[in-house]
Amino acid sequence: MTRLAQLFSAALALGAALAQGQQSVLSKEEVGRLNDESLFWGPYKSNLYFGVRPKSPKGFWSSLMWGGVNSYERTPHVFRYTCEQGEDIHGYGWDEYDARTGGVQTIHDDGNQVDLTTSFVKFPGGDHGGSWAVRIKGDLQPGAPADTKTMLFYYLNEEEGKLAPTSMGSDGGFGGDIEFKGSSDVLGDYKVVITKGKGNHPTSNDKILAHRDGEKTVIHSLHPEEDVAWQAKQIVFGRLKEAIEPFGEKIDANNPPPVWQVYRMENLPGPGKIQIIQRDLRRAL
Repeated sequence: MTRLAQLFSAALALGAALAQGQQSVLSKEEVGRLNDESLFWGPYKSNLYFGVRPKSPKGFWSSLMWGGVNSYERTPHVFRYTCEQGEDIHGYGWDEYDARTGGVQTIHDDGNQVDLTTSFVKFPGGDHGGSWAVRIKGDLQPGAPADTKTMLFYYLNEEEGKLAPTSMGSDGGFGGDIEFKGSSDVLGDYKVVITKGKGNHPTSNDKILAHRDGEKTVIHSLHPEEDVAWQAKQIVFGRLKEAIEPFGEKIDANNPPPVWQVYRMENLPGPGKIQIIQRDLRRAL
């Protein structure tokens, strides 16, 4: 059984159980509508390694960014967002993909010594293409240092409506699942959940940046101008620069804090058309 088939096996079994003993006759119009709905969501941000949006001129969309935080010199040069083919990226693409159900993609990031897998699954139901889920998994490449650290970002953008986390977490961030509620003319009311997931997180004994806890997930909420909201990488780097500046003169250049702790946004959750979620991970993702 393929990986994509495994992802759907449980959902298909549930659907078969619910349908057993029931008969339904669908009109051609209804069949056509359901077919169109199944294509509503997809990885339609083709210039990105991974991004999901609806087939609508405006609406909610999300994307993935990541980068190694193991060297002050290299970190700005190994940050991934838009698709690039070069010495640092050995290859990327969908191993399996069905436009109506989802797929599995692999990204071989030699520069960061990690292989990423994105598993995207769509579930039918509702008036807006149903629901979807994505699982991000990362494995260190052979020869990578066991203590390799990676920062991971989820970038959420609600282009026309409202979006906000349902709780504010603590000063250091969020320790569990994170829920967002949004609304727009395109989707109506909707919910986005970022699960805690698995994986190890980096730790530090640095006193200056002690409030930056690698065990926590941070949210940075923004209301940028509409014409710059799509510039996700520049926006994220701008927030990281702001996080570094207040501590620049306090940091001992001969004994600096860990790179991951410096390249970490402050936790500033709230309403905002853009929600940036950052996690720091150690070893595998």
